[in-house]
Amino acid sequence: MSVIARTKVSIIALILASVFMLFAIGFAGVALYQLFAMLFLPDVAALLTAAVFLLIAILVLIAARIYAMVDKRPPPRAQSTADNLEDVLSRSVDPELARYVKEHPGGSLAVSLFAGILAGYNRDSRQAIAQFCQRFFGGDDSSS
Repeated sequence: MSVIARTKVSIIALILASVFMLFAIGFAGVALYQLFAMLFLPDVAALLTAAVFLLIAILVLIAARIYAMVDKRPPPRAQSTADNLEDVLSRSVDPELARYVKEHPGGSLAVSLFAGILAGYNRDSRQAIAQFCQRFFGGDDSSS
């Protein structure tokens, strides 16, 4: 189904839903009037029904104004630890490797994905990586 056809169906559905909603509001008004008419004189019941609908309209307008006042833009974020880590890693990368990644982003992604899968599912490779980190970086061997 094309975008135009889906848009047409959505517009027709919204129009039908709006018509049924207007009927529902009308019947709710009649029911409210009949409830008030049992308790008060007919003219007071009509006045109370109008006051209830006016109160609902005012509440909807207040809610719309509050919603419009809320700032939709995300607050400016401080530099996170992930950004700091990215800066540290980008300074420590070999320029030749960085050039290769820029020239071949798809291949670099595939190699990274394969290395991640290998390290994630193979206990021996995880232990080898942990020993490498222990030997060269002085980290602890708690990841195996």
